[in-house]
Amino acid sequence: MDGINFASDAQLNHYIRLKLKGMAPTQFVDIDALRALYVYPSVKVLFELIGWDRFLNIKAVPTYNRLTLEFLATLKVNMNAKTITFRAYGV
Repeated sequence: MDGINFASDAQLNHYIRLKLKGMAPTQFVDIDALRALYVYPSVKVLFELIGWDRFLNIKAVPTYNRLTLEFLATLKVNMNAKTITFRAYGV
């Protein structure tokens, strides 16, 4: 499916279910909304304190549907072993 070789039918079925749901573009900080709510100065200070100030200037960025769907379809979380596994670009 879409050039991806899945390790199991379960992964393929999960991929198909996810793909049918659709995907929205990546979200970004809406500076105008923050200003309208009078919280922009506080948010800006908080972002600067944690070193994330450059993220305030990011606008819409591409969404990598195929890669995201492959990641989600193959994601496995093992809480006992405290590990996660997934595939990206077939690896």
